[in-house]
Amino acid sequence: MNSIALHRKKISRPIIKIMLKFYLPWRKNISNIFRSSPELYKDSNYHIARFISLIIGIQGLVMTFVCLKDSNFTMVLVSIIYGLTMISTFFIVTFTKNLSLFYIFIPLLVIGLEIINLYTGGTSGYGVIWMTMIPLFTIYLLPLAGFITLNSAVLLILILGMWTPLNNYTYDYTKAFESRLPITFAIELIFSFFLKQRIQFTEKELKKQKNLLAQEIQNASTIQATFFNQHNYAFTDWEVAFKNIPMAGVSGDLYDIYPKEDSSSTELSGLGIFDISGHGISSGIITLLAKNIIRQEFYNGREKALWETVQTINDRFILEKGDISNYITGVIVKVNEQNIELVNSGHQKPLLYTKKTESFSFIENSKYAFGAIGLNTVESSYDSLFINMESGDELILYTDGILDCTNPEGNAFGQELLVDFFKAYIEYSPEFQVKELYEDLSDFMNNSPLKDDMTVVILKKK
Repeated sequence: MNSIALHRKKISRPIIKIMLKFYLPWRKNISNIFRSSPELYKDSNYHIARFISLIIGIQGLVMTFVCLKDSNFTMVLVSIIYGLTMISTFFIVTFTKNLSLFYIFIPLLVIGLEIINLYTGGTSGYGVIWMTMIPLFTIYLLPLAGFITLNSAVLLILILGMWTPLNNYTYDYTKAFESRLPITFAIELIFSFFLKQRIQFTEKELKKQKNLLAQEIQNASTIQATFFNQHNYAFTDWEVAFKNIPMAGVSGDLYDIYPKEDSSSTELSGLGIFDISGHGISSGIITLLAKNIIRQEFYNGREKALWETVQTINDRFILEKGDISNYITGVIVKVNEQNIELVNSGHQKPLLYTKKTESFSFIENSKYAFGAIGLNTVESSYDSLFINMESGDELILYTDGILDCTNPEGNAFGQELLVDFFKAYIEYSPEFQVKELYEDLSDFMNNSPLKDDMTVVILKKK
């Protein structure tokens, strides 16, 4: 059996675990400080931590050369240490997506540099700039509780170092500077606090709106799933299997099964698969209209050629959707014993398996057919194709979301892998094929996000 799946490599973390054990006594307190952090600071959203770690790391290495030029060897050593520490934090956060060390190193770095710069004065005013920039610097660096805790500690250090007898042991700043810097820092901290509060309020409002939207999408998805609910039909001469996975809750793909109305659902009359243009709730709403029109006209046109039925569907869909720009691509199939009548309106090429020759082939559309369903400004033309299916033959219908899904390297699944899959699983039942296809697609994508809805319908002659 061919294997299409790409297996994700697991990264061992023993070194990280050993490092974390050195900070075990601190971890509970740190967890409490950041427990109220908004979603932006959770481990799953680590991009800002990576960015800040990298920027500080680069800045530390740049400061190493600045201090070396000024022959300030104390600050050379300090700059190398904090630069390499933050570069290391960048790689740790990147590979583990865990922010524990980031939240440990950042407060230590800020407090340590504050004390060192207060004692040495930094280099060419950089120490002063560092001290005055801390509140603004930490607005996006830490959640509210950590922001207040860290900056209050810095303010306390400044007061002790400049307004108490401890100033005899610090850098020889001017008297005016010593009297004004803690006040300046306090004012900047108050301003930054209100700015931080506003940012957090905005984040909460965005999260609230996001949750409301997610709930609306979930409700729409439930309504759509109920409306599209398909029975597990047991047809006399055919096996049918199908599945849809929406990209974002509400699907723009549509499939439908049409049993004969007078046969207690034991005989198959036809089926269809359709893809409404666009994504999201708007496309999902259009699927409700499309399903109703297509189903009604399919049964009303049982005595017509299938291409005429599709033309009627097109005319009615254009009329009823009004000014809405969505259109439909799709394949609709009418079953007449072994003979299959098929109309492809701008959709993906169906894949046909012929058991007698054990061959796969994509069904080319008629040269007289062009366009989709529901194009207001472009004329479409439809034509019927006729296929004779014998026992063991399969007709595989799918939407472009199947072919276009990509792996982390950006490679699309494509027609070749689709054929490879069915070559490996063609002896199994359609239901099992559908199940395995989606598992292989999931392995192929390896956590890459869906770019489109994915739908497949398999029709097999018993």
